[in-house]
Amino acid sequence: QVMHPEKSLAREAPIKIDIPDLLTTFGKDWKQADADVNGEFGYMVILGEFINKDTARLAAAGWGGDRYAFYENKAAGATALVEYTTWDTTLDAKEFFNAYTERTEKRYKVKGATAGEGNRRVYQTSEGVVAIELRDKDVVMIEGAQTREQLAQLQERVWQSKKTTR
Repeated sequence: QVMHPEKSLAREAPIKIDIPDLLTTFGKDWKQADADVNGEFGYMVILGEFINKDTARLAAAGWGGDRYAFYENKAAGATALVEYTTWDTTLDAKEFFNAYTERTEKRYKVKGATAGEGNRRVYQTSEGVVAIELRDKDVVMIEGAQTREQLAQLQERVWQSKKTTR
Protein backbone atom coordinates (compact mmCIF):
# COMPACT_ATOMS: atom_id res chain seq x y z
CA GLN A 1 0.00 0.00 0.00
CA VAL A 2 3.07 2.24 0.23
CA MET A 3 3.33 2.20 -3.57
CA HIS A 4 -0.40 2.92 -3.96
CA PRO A 5 -1.50 5.53 -1.37
CA GLU A 6 -5.02 5.44 -2.80
CA LYS A 7 -5.33 1.85 -1.55
CA SER A 8 -4.26 2.92 1.91
CA LEU A 9 -6.69 5.85 1.89
CA ALA A 10 -9.46 3.45 0.80
CA ARG A 11 -8.41 1.19 3.71
CA GLU A 12 -7.62 -1.66 1.33
CA ALA A 13 -5.33 -3.75 3.49
CA PRO A 14 -3.08 -6.45 2.07
CA ILE A 15 -4.20 -10.04 2.43
CA LYS A 16 -2.36 -11.88 5.20
CA ILE A 17 -1.17 -15.38 4.34
CA ASP A 18 -0.15 -18.04 6.85
CA ILE A 19 1.89 -20.88 5.37
CA PRO A 20 1.64 -24.15 7.35
CA ASP A 21 4.71 -25.51 9.13
CA LEU A 22 6.71 -27.41 6.52
CA LEU A 23 9.59 -28.74 8.63
CA THR A 24 8.14 -32.26 8.81
CA THR A 25 7.86 -32.26 5.02
CA PHE A 26 11.47 -31.16 4.58
CA GLY A 27 12.73 -33.68 7.11
CA LYS A 28 15.70 -34.05 9.39
CA ASP A 29 18.40 -31.36 9.49
CA TRP A 30 16.19 -28.68 7.89
CA LYS A 31 15.49 -25.40 9.68
CA GLN A 32 13.37 -22.41 8.80
CA ALA A 33 15.90 -19.59 8.40
CA ASP A 34 13.52 -16.77 7.45
CA ALA A 35 9.88 -15.92 6.81
CA ASP A 36 8.36 -12.61 5.75
CA VAL A 37 6.45 -10.70 3.08
CA ASN A 38 8.00 -9.51 -0.19
CA GLY A 39 5.25 -7.07 -1.19
CA GLU A 40 4.78 -5.48 -4.57
CA PHE A 41 8.12 -3.69 -4.47
CA GLY A 42 9.96 -6.88 -3.49
CA TYR A 43 8.48 -8.81 -6.41
CA MET A 44 9.24 -5.97 -8.78
CA VAL A 45 12.90 -6.22 -7.73
CA ILE A 46 12.96 -10.05 -7.79
CA LEU A 47 11.49 -10.14 -11.30
CA GLY A 48 13.47 -7.14 -12.56
CA GLU A 49 16.74 -8.87 -11.77
CA PHE A 50 16.15 -11.27 -14.67
CA ILE A 51 13.42 -9.85 -16.94
CA ASN A 52 12.53 -6.51 -18.52
CA LYS A 53 11.99 -3.88 -15.78
CA ASP A 54 8.70 -2.61 -17.27
CA THR A 55 7.35 -6.16 -17.47
CA ALA A 56 8.44 -6.72 -13.86
CA ARG A 57 6.71 -3.53 -12.70
CA LEU A 58 3.47 -4.43 -14.47
CA ALA A 59 3.55 -8.03 -13.21
CA ALA A 60 4.02 -6.91 -9.60
CA ALA A 61 1.39 -4.16 -9.74
CA GLY A 62 -1.60 -6.39 -8.97
CA TRP A 63 -0.12 -7.70 -5.71
CA GLY A 64 -2.70 -8.48 -3.05
CA GLY A 65 -0.59 -10.27 -0.45
CA ASP A 66 2.14 -12.85 0.01
CA ARG A 67 4.23 -14.84 2.43
CA TYR A 68 7.51 -16.62 1.94
CA ALA A 69 9.49 -19.06 4.06
CA PHE A 70 13.14 -19.86 3.49
CA TYR A 71 14.58 -23.18 4.69
CA GLU A 72 18.11 -24.47 4.89
CA ASN A 73 19.88 -27.74 5.51
CA LYS A 74 23.44 -26.79 6.40
CA ALA A 75 24.56 -30.43 6.60
CA ALA A 76 23.56 -31.01 2.97
CA GLY A 77 24.36 -27.48 1.77
CA ALA A 78 20.81 -27.14 0.50
CA THR A 79 18.24 -24.35 0.63
CA ALA A 80 14.59 -24.07 -0.34
CA LEU A 81 12.21 -21.16 -0.82
CA VAL A 82 8.44 -21.49 -0.55
CA GLU A 83 6.20 -18.58 -1.58
CA TYR A 84 2.43 -18.11 -1.62
CA THR A 85 1.13 -15.04 -3.42
CA THR A 86 -2.36 -13.70 -4.01
CA TRP A 87 -3.33 -11.09 -6.57
CA ASP A 88 -6.10 -8.52 -7.04
CA THR A 89 -7.57 -10.26 -10.11
CA THR A 90 -7.13 -13.50 -12.04
CA LEU A 91 -5.52 -11.45 -14.84
CA ASP A 92 -3.00 -9.99 -12.35
CA ALA A 93 -2.20 -13.52 -11.14
CA LYS A 94 -1.71 -14.76 -14.71
CA GLU A 95 0.60 -11.81 -15.53
CA PHE A 96 2.68 -12.56 -12.43
CA PHE A 97 2.73 -16.31 -13.20
CA ASN A 98 4.01 -15.61 -16.72
CA ALA A 99 6.63 -13.13 -15.48
CA TYR A 100 7.82 -15.44 -12.69
CA THR A 101 8.04 -18.31 -15.17
CA GLU A 102 10.19 -16.19 -17.49
CA ARG A 103 12.34 -15.10 -14.52
CA THR A 104 12.77 -18.71 -13.38
CA GLU A 105 13.83 -19.94 -16.81
CA LYS A 106 16.46 -17.19 -16.96
CA ARG A 107 17.51 -17.51 -13.31
CA TYR A 108 18.19 -21.25 -13.60
CA LYS A 109 19.09 -21.20 -17.32
CA VAL A 110 16.56 -23.89 -18.19
CA LYS A 111 15.02 -24.42 -21.60
CA GLY A 112 11.32 -24.68 -20.86
CA ALA A 113 9.45 -26.69 -18.32
CA THR A 114 10.56 -30.24 -17.77
CA ALA A 115 7.03 -31.12 -16.70
CA GLY A 116 3.71 -29.39 -16.47
CA GLU A 117 1.78 -27.19 -18.81
CA GLY A 118 -0.96 -24.61 -18.66
CA ASN A 119 -0.94 -23.16 -15.16
CA ARG A 120 1.83 -25.32 -13.70
CA ARG A 121 5.55 -25.49 -14.45
CA VAL A 122 8.15 -27.84 -12.94
CA TYR A 123 11.88 -27.54 -13.59
CA GLN A 124 14.79 -29.77 -12.58
CA THR A 125 17.73 -27.46 -11.82
CA SER A 126 21.20 -27.80 -10.34
CA GLU A 127 19.70 -26.28 -7.17
CA GLY A 128 16.77 -28.69 -6.85
CA VAL A 129 13.27 -28.96 -8.24
CA VAL A 130 11.40 -25.71 -8.92
CA ALA A 131 7.64 -25.41 -9.37
CA ILE A 132 5.32 -22.51 -10.17
CA GLU A 133 1.57 -23.04 -10.07
CA LEU A 134 -1.37 -20.71 -10.73
CA ARG A 135 -4.83 -21.31 -9.27
CA ASP A 136 -7.41 -18.55 -9.74
CA LYS A 137 -5.90 -15.43 -8.04
CA ASP A 138 -3.08 -17.33 -6.30
CA VAL A 139 0.41 -18.32 -7.40
CA VAL A 140 2.64 -20.69 -5.40
CA MET A 141 6.36 -20.99 -6.08
CA ILE A 142 8.68 -23.61 -4.59
CA GLU A 143 12.39 -23.51 -5.33
CA GLY A 144 14.87 -26.09 -4.06
CA ALA A 145 12.79 -29.19 -3.36
CA GLN A 146 15.15 -32.18 -3.20
CA THR A 147 12.91 -34.65 -5.04
CA ARG A 148 9.67 -34.60 -6.99
CA GLU A 149 8.04 -36.55 -4.16
CA GLN A 150 9.06 -33.87 -1.68
CA LEU A 151 7.85 -31.21 -4.12
CA ALA A 152 4.42 -32.86 -4.33
CA GLN A 153 4.18 -33.01 -0.53
CA LEU A 154 5.24 -29.37 -0.20
CA GLN A 155 2.73 -28.24 -2.82
CA GLU A 156 -0.09 -30.09 -1.08
CA ARG A 157 0.77 -28.43 2.26
CA VAL A 158 1.39 -24.95 0.87
CA TRP A 159 -1.95 -24.88 -0.96
CA GLN A 160 -3.52 -25.34 2.49
CA SER A 161 -2.25 -21.89 3.52
CA LYS A 162 -4.80 -19.60 5.15
CA LYS A 163 -5.65 -16.18 3.72
CA THR A 164 -7.26 -13.43 5.79
CA THR A 165 -7.87 -9.75 5.23
CA ARG A 166 -6.54 -7.49 7.92
